[in-house]
Amino acid sequence: MKNWLYIAFTVFLFASCVGEKWKENPVDDLIEKYKDKGPVSIILKDMDLQDGDYFHKYMILYSEGGEFKVDSTEWMEVNENFFILNEENLDMSIVAIDEKGNIDKLVAPPGYRHIVGNEKYGRWEDRNGQRVWVFLGQYYFYRTIFGWGGRPLYYNSYNTYRTSYYGSRPYYGSKGNEWGTSSKYTQSNRPNFYKRKTSKNNFMSRKRSSGFFSRSGSSGFRKGGGSGK
Repeated sequence: MKNWLYIAFTVFLFASCVGEKWKENPVDDLIEKYKDKGPVSIILKDMDLQDGDYFHKYMILYSEGGEFKVDSTEWMEVNENFFILNEENLDMSIVAIDEKGNIDKLVAPPGYRHIVGNEKYGRWEDRNGQRVWVFLGQYYFYRTIFGWGGRPLYYNSYNTYRTSYYGSRPYYGSKGNEWGTSSKYTQSNRPNFYKRKTSKNNFMSRKRSSGFFSRSGSSGFRKGGGSGK
């Protein structure tokens, strides 16, 4: 009986994959386009389900002439697995490229890799007994670009990232839920996103909401992902 079920599942999975049009992840194209403009951060700025297909919008922070510049994309279609992998990564940096072209696909809060801690852009100041990152005036708009809003960036949280997570595992904050889709801050400051997400049954397509492609079967892939094919 078990062998029969295994064979049936394998046949079903193969048929589903063959019948679905493969979609290359646009992040791979963005990496190729910006790989020589390091340091680079590719930030996931929005996601949506439209007529059963999955879409992302990205913001790209890159270096040109010694200064950081920003590009934004329109909606770009992604495959379902990549969408599931990044469901918890709203407003997070999902790819970073350093000055030597080395690619890092570990998820981190935007700005943590290349901006925060760099005295060209700001400094650490003591406020109410805690050290917080303060941008220089001409770079204060980075807070908006990164989606930080009015929340402070504490040295303790950043130091935890640099000493325990950088280069080895994704980082969503010292408590694990301070950044990304499920953080309280993101939920309160992206109401239109959550309204859209709820109205579309949490972005579940017909395929994902039935059979072997149910949401419960994909939870292990959702948090801590990066990009790739």
